[in-house]
Amino acid sequence: MREMIRGWRFYDHFRTDVDAPARLPQLGTRTPVLHHDGRDLAAALQTIREIGDVAALEEAVSDAFPGARIDISIQQDGRFSVEFYQEGLLRPLSGSEISDGTLRYLLWVAALLTPRPA
Repeated sequence: MREMIRGWRFYDHFRTDVDAPARLPQLGTRTPVLHHDGRDLAAALQTIREIGDVAALEEAVSDAFPGARIDISIQQDGRFSVEFYQEGLLRPLSGSEISDGTLRYLLWVAALLTPRPA
């Protein structure tokens, strides 16, 4: 039992302040399990899109934000960043622009839909 519990990952707090790691572009790599501080959010979401349940991801975003969708921007230097498209906006919001609540929701979605839960 002790060894099983050691394998668990606890997400007890995600930072959503201006300097939160989840808001910044990060090196893109396959990420089957979200880092405990959410720094690899964009990579985790992209991994869900590639090898996870993409329909559940799209449904989770659409249920919370009708008409919204997320995309992952891959920059020339290999860093990934989240882009949040919402009806009525002329351009997507970057990770640094989305609200704290939206960011926290996306972090929870990435943690719960991980292709390889801890």
